[in-house]
Amino acid sequence: MSILETPPTSTPTTPRPTPTPPADRVLELGAVVLLGGLAVTVAPDVGAQISFLAVAAVTPALVRHDLAVRRLPNPLVGLLATAFVVGSTLRGVDSGLLSASIPFGWAALWFAVAFALAVGGAFGMGDVKLGAALVGIVAPWGGIAVGALVAGAGVIGLIVVAATALRARGSRSRGVPFGPCLLASFWALSVFGGPLL
Repeated sequence: MSILETPPTSTPTTPRPTPTPPADRVLELGAVVLLGGLAVTVAPDVGAQISFLAVAAVTPALVRHDLAVRRLPNPLVGLLATAFVVGSTLRGVDSGLLSASIPFGWAALWFAVAFALAVGGAFGMGDVKLGAALVGIVAPWGGIAVGALVAGAGVIGLIVVAATALRARGSRSRGVPFGPCLLASFWALSVFGGPLL
């Protein structure tokens, strides 16, 4: 190598999931359609339907990606966050500024607490952003719904940790993908808890 040549550098790369087989894509599409139908039936108004349909659209891809590489893609989480903002704004047009600001307050509270935990290594930033959007979407149902979403995700996460620890005795774990736990809790709350709240 001459002096004028640049030495090769190793740049860290983000792990990419393996390509999804066509059969799995069909299953993902089926899940999107099923969740979309569910979203339309449980969402109480147009603003909520926009948010719920966005969650339905991104759930299978977020779960697949988080399980494969322990990352939540920003474009998918950004789509969800945008739908949350649009849906809450539409709800605010119908019911007033205070009603529209409550979901943003809950989302900001989640973001602040989860960000502090992420700095300590408990969460990834994708989980923080996803959780903020999901918390904001269920916030119109009240503080109990927000608590149920967070507690449900925590319980699901603990179950995954216990199952992983039992299965992987002695080997080092890569951590728990918390995005699927948040999404599972969201859909469970939407089906079983939302209508009661």
